[in-house]
Amino acid sequence: MPTAPCRMPLLSHSVVALRHGLDFVMSLAEIGLIVRIYLGPRPAYVLTTADLIREVSLGEAGEFHREELREAIQDVIPIRRPGRGSPMRRSSTN
Repeated sequence: MPTAPCRMPLLSHSVVALRHGLDFVMSLAEIGLIVRIYLGPRPAYVLTTADLIREVSLGEAGEFHREELREAIQDVIPIRRPGRGSPMRRSSTN
């Protein structure tokens, strides 16, 4: 499994991921379908195609811990749900 370039000692890929976010993630597709990055000392795996993400999330790619995946995603991308401390915006279509 390929590892993303630009890994820094101690900080790993965290700095690149924070500074270049979407550009960094999009560039990983050139490296492989699944690319290992390090966030601090912990490895993380980035799925680089929509089809692969769909296969994994819908359970067609074998067994893994979906709850851990959800928690990891929420650590990076906070999911706001109505009625849980975040107001929903209503679109004005009047």
